[in-house]
Amino acid sequence: MVKSIFPCLLLLGLVFSCRVEQPNISLEYSGDQLVLNGFIGRDRIEVFVGRTQDFNGELSFNGGDTLHTATVNLVDINDSTLYTIPHVEAGNYVLELSTLLPTSTDFRLV
Repeated sequence: MVKSIFPCLLLLGLVFSCRVEQPNISLEYSGDQLVLNGFIGRDRIEVFVGRTQDFNGELSFNGGDTLHTATVNLVDINDSTLYTIPHVEAGNYVLELSTLLPTSTDFRLV
């Protein structure tokens, strides 16, 4: 009986002896900037367009960090626009390609 109580007392002692310390760290915030997270596949392009958030303040994940009216283009190395990726929902832009992208060309999202 005594052996079964000892682990419980030990656990209670550990729980009540712990304390939470809040670090006093202030990180630099350079202001709101666009953030593009994307995947360029040979037959599909997916992009999430959002913005940075001030991590010194209160973070909000209620959709205010997404952009619904951005214009997202896939361009080649010569800055020629090949495709405009349409907005689907909540900052997500998706384009299904009918022809495969060539593997010998460099692309980027703007």
